[in-house]
Amino acid sequence: MQTKLQGRISNEEIKTFIEEVDDDNEIHRSARPIVPGFLIIETLLNDPRLLEHKKIRLRFKNFTAVDEKLYLTVDGDRFYVDADERKVEGWILDS
Repeated sequence: MQTKLQGRISNEEIKTFIEEVDDDNEIHRSARPIVPGFLIIETLLNDPRLLEHKKIRLRFKNFTAVDEKLYLTVDGDRFYVDADERKVEGWILDS
């Protein structure tokens, strides 16, 4: 099992992303915005430990807010994303 800091998603990155995808959801546009799920996925796919797989599945159990540290842990066929105290979990599907 290996945990690696993926970084933080800034307010500017969120603004750029929601403009590019025409996202008008207010939770992504507030003073302390929630990071869009697809932006989290885009960030995760920069990690070579996930790029080698054909499919991944995510379950968003909680939210990630702007500027929170994102950590990725890969443990066999499961991976976990931690944003401060909250977790997002996923499975690697190679079929």
